[in-house]
Amino acid sequence: MVRKNRWILWEDRLVIEEMYRNGEAPRKIAERIGTTENTIYRELRRGRTGKLDEGQKLEYSAKVAQQGRRYHFRNDG
Repeated sequence: MVRKNRWILWEDRLVIEEMYRNGEAPRKIAERIGTTENTIYRELRRGRTGKLDEGQKLEYSAKVAQQGRRYHFRNDG
C-alpha cells in the first residue's frame, strides 16, 4: 500500500541503504517501505556519497541523506 505525503524516516533510510546495497530494485524498496518508486529515486539522489560501490553503482548513505534533510529544514523558511 502506497502512503502519499509521507516523510522518509531514519528507519526507512536504513532499510533503503541495506536493500540498495544488496542490489534490490527501487520498485521493491518502495513496496517494502510503502511509498512510490519516484520517492525512492529522489531519496537515492539525496543520499549519494559520490563514491561507487562494489557493483560500480553510486553508493547511497542513510546518514548523508538524513544530514541533507536536516540542512534543508534548518535553512528553509
